[in-house]
Amino acid sequence: MKKPLGRGLDSLIPRSSEEAQAKHSGVVTSNYFELALTEIVPNDNQPRRIFDEALLQELAESIKIKGVIQPIIVTKLDNGKYMIIEGERRWRASGLAGKKTIPVVLRKTDTAKERLELALITNAQREDLNPVELAVAYKKLMDEHNYKHEDLGVIVGKSRSAVTNRLRLLNLPKTVLTLIENKDISEGHARALLSLDDESKIISIAYAVKEKNLSVRDVENMIKSLTGKKVKKEKKAVDANILGLAQEMESFFNSKVDIKPSKKGGVINIKYNSEDELDTIIKKIRGEQC
Repeated sequence: MKKPLGRGLDSLIPRSSEEAQAKHSGVVTSNYFELALTEIVPNDNQPRRIFDEALLQELAESIKIKGVIQPIIVTKLDNGKYMIIEGERRWRASGLAGKKTIPVVLRKTDTAKERLELALITNAQREDLNPVELAVAYKKLMDEHNYKHEDLGVIVGKSRSAVTNRLRLLNLPKTVLTLIENKDISEGHARALLSLDDESKIISIAYAVKEKNLSVRDVENMIKSLTGKKVKKEKKAVDANILGLAQEMESFFNSKVDIKPSKKGGVINIKYNSEDELDTIIKKIRGEQC
C-alpha cells in the first residue's frame, strides 16, 4: 500500500535511479556531486529547531570513519550558494568531523513555500521532527501560504483531525512546549494538559511530570481531581492512507467498509444489508464477480 506521504514526496522530489544508486555505484550525474561545506547555507524554513549536541558529535565520529553515506538535498540560490532542503544534521556533523566537502543531490525549487514543503515532507517521512517542530511548521504553512488543514494532511499523509490535534499543542504555554521539545514530557501528557484553562496549573503539572516521571493516566487523574471532570480523550486520528484504502474497498464492494488498525494487526468490517449483498461480496472476494 502506497502512502499519501510517498505520493507527496514523489511529486516534489522526483524519484530516480541517480538518487538510489549514485552514492553506491560511484556514478556522478549533473544532480549528484560533492560540494564544499562553505558553499552551503542552512534553510531559513528548516522545521527542525533543536540539534542535540551529543548526537551531533556521535554522528561526526561516524562520519570520520565511514563518511556521509546518504547525500543531503540542496537547492541553488541566486547568490550562487546552495541551501539545504534536507540533511542539515549531516552537514553540521561533517563540519565537526573536519570534512571539507559533502555529497549532495541538487533539486530545483522556486519559492520559499516549496522549500518549506520539501523540508517538512522529508523530515516528517523519516519521523525526524518532534511534535512541536511539526506543529510550528504546519502553522507556518498556514499563516504564510494559506494552507488549510486538509492541504497539510495530504502533504504529510495524515488525516485532517491529526493535523488539527497537532496544531492544538501550540495553545500550551511556551514553558510546556520547551518541555515537550526536550522530551521531558510526551505528546500524550501535553494533550491531557490541553483540557485545563489555568496556565499556572498546566505548567505546575507539566513540571511534576518531569520531576516525578508521571504517566499520562496520572496526569488525567490529577486533572480530574482539580476540575471534577474526566479528561475528554481525543479520538484517535486515522492515517490518511487507511481512509483512502477504506474508500477504495467501499467502491469495489459497493458497501460500507470500516478499517480499525491496532498495535498488532487490525480489523476490517464490511457491512451488508441483505443476503444478496453478502453473496455479491463473497463472489467478489473469490474473484467470481468484478
